[in-house]
Amino acid sequence: MMEDNDFQTKFKLNNVRVTHGSHTVSIAQHREFQAHGSDIVFIHEIAILPKNSHDWVILNFDNNLDSLIETLQNVRNIIETRKDVEND
Repeated sequence: MMEDNDFQTKFKLNNVRVTHGSHTVSIAQHREFQAHGSDIVFIHEIAILPKNSHDWVILNFDNNLDSLIETLQNVRNIIETRKDVEND
């Protein structure tokens, strides 16, 4: 599948928020400039938004459906099993 380069150069941020239990999960795509240059890097990531004093949990995924699905499953497992992510 060919990537749409026109889309890649125009978008700045795509973000979807969903919940799992009492946790908010952010699915984001954004672009960043590399330090010391003008190269643009496209970031694809899923974050478990922090509750109380916990740090963000951020996992990156590749630009394809299989990677997105696998990363979403990993996020769900983290929420359901890790003690450092508060579970209600």
